[in-house]
Amino acid sequence: MKYCKKCGNQLSSELKFCTKCGTTITSIEQSNSASSDLKKYSDEKEHKSTVSEKTPNIFIEQGNNTPSASKKDSNEKVHKSILSGEELDSTSIESRVKGSTEPTNRKKKVPKWVIGVVAAVILSIAGIAGVMSMNDSGEKKVKVAATEPKEAAETKPPNITQEDVTALFPDWQMIKQEMVNINGTFYTVLAIAKNEIEFEETVKIAVIDYTSKGKDNPWSSVWESEEYFADPMIDIESYIGDFYVLNPDNNAVALVVFNVMHGGSAQTYDTFAIQLDEGGTGEVAWSGGGSYIEEKENYIEVMVHGAVHLAVEKDKVKITEIPRSEVGSDNALKVEFTLNSDGLVVPTLDEEIYVKAGQPLTFVPADDKTKNLFDEGDISLYYNSMDNAPISTANVNLVYAGNEFTLKDEGSFGFLLDYYTEDKNYNTPPYTFIVHVGDGVKPAQSEKTEDAPSVSSEIEAPFPIGAPLSELKAHYGKPSYDGYYSGGRLISFDKEGYFIDELDETVIGYYFTAPTLSIFGATVGMTGEEINSIYSETIEPYLDETGSENYVHNYSKNGYKVFFHSKEEDGPTSSVWLVKEY
Repeated sequence: MKYCKKCGNQLSSELKFCTKCGTTITSIEQSNSASSDLKKYSDEKEHKSTVSEKTPNIFIEQGNNTPSASKKDSNEKVHKSILSGEELDSTSIESRVKGSTEPTNRKKKVPKWVIGVVAAVILSIAGIAGVMSMNDSGEKKVKVAATEPKEAAETKPPNITQEDVTALFPDWQMIKQEMVNINGTFYTVLAIAKNEIEFEETVKIAVIDYTSKGKDNPWSSVWESEEYFADPMIDIESYIGDFYVLNPDNNAVALVVFNVMHGGSAQTYDTFAIQLDEGGTGEVAWSGGGSYIEEKENYIEVMVHGAVHLAVEKDKVKITEIPRSEVGSDNALKVEFTLNSDGLVVPTLDEEIYVKAGQPLTFVPADDKTKNLFDEGDISLYYNSMDNAPISTANVNLVYAGNEFTLKDEGSFGFLLDYYTEDKNYNTPPYTFIVHVGDGVKPAQSEKTEDAPSVSSEIEAPFPIGAPLSELKAHYGKPSYDGYYSGGRLISFDKEGYFIDELDETVIGYYFTAPTLSIFGATVGMTGEEINSIYSETIEPYLDETGSENYVHNYSKNGYKVFFHSKEEDGPTSSVWLVKEY
């Protein structure tokens, strides 16, 4: 008899390997040595059992080594068995981890806490290996990207010449050109115009591309707008007025905003905002009747009745409409007004405003009703430098759009806010506000002395306001003048004149050159300084260069507009006229 040297299994003499553990038989052992061999096997087995419990820690430390195919398969089987909850005997774990062919028929149940520890270790190994694999992969990608040749950026094109424009667009003349860069692609934006036939003046916008490889002409047309009508009264170079491009970085669109100029005293133009995409194609994002365009820090402002703000944000054109009552910078002086019970626009505080030169101001409605009328355009805004008072409600004085004013020259300026209705009847509406530009300080009221004349609350005249024209003619006889003056009908009887309401034919104002008319204590013949003393005001006269060439002392008293005239700035006044404020 012979026994396996390794496991002690009894063997037949003809066998070349152990049928139990597979060990190759090299020599025949006698039966009297079997007990010692069995003892040796028992000791070795006990030692292997101890090693088997430590095997997972050895696997972690050697995780970077490459196992043989058989060991790898065995490890995967152990991993799958643990994850599935299968019970494994100690010799099975040992043999699979070590890759041996030792016997597996002698089972020993492994404690559950051992299985848990082994599972956690294997999962940790898998996670670490995955992260290392990702890092390795990422590093490889970074290195590859760094070695790849960088694509050359597009070259900025040169300015286009009129000759090149003519080659692309025969009979068209270039007015403006601007360059845009949309996500790395350069385009040239052209404003071009033509004037071939009388009263058929047109302009359009074109987007063109440039390539240095072009043989005949390196320029090519990408997109063209429709043709817009321009006023024939203006030369061709002025067909396009304001022209701005908004082209922020890292956006897939650009914006072109421009005015097509028109004549007329209202100063309103056709305004268009065209959005350009990455391919150079354009479409109208906004259009309307604008007054002027101004480029701000990150948007373009089109002043319409109120204002429209055009911006490019996140590859889109953003349009924000601002009502007229809210137009104006934060540092502007807010001047409030309201509508009284008679339907007249009146100041909520003082009608005379004092500002520094360059100080902006805006007019702000004091209530919702007035705000709605102002925003909808039912309350019109007129402006005049007061060289020709009272103000004329004509387009030449109309402020069509916007609501912020910056007066840089010293002097007095008039603003009229007019709520027009058909039942109102007046020819020369007074100013709503008088803005004095200077040091911005309202003059202090001078202290009255006992000898200073007091301000009367009355107008002392031969005929009162409201007197019929028939009484004037009966008293004076035939008038020396019957016509129009400063927008109203004036009838004069030598040195005494009266403004007449044309419908009612009643007195609504005076024009006197004699001191027979007392206006709240002031009369013709007094100097401006004397009148200022009576009215407790400090009014500087201004020269009427377009009319009488006289100096004008302008006052607003007790619901009337009063104008004293003098031939010399500091000399005595020679005439006075007044009308009632409406």
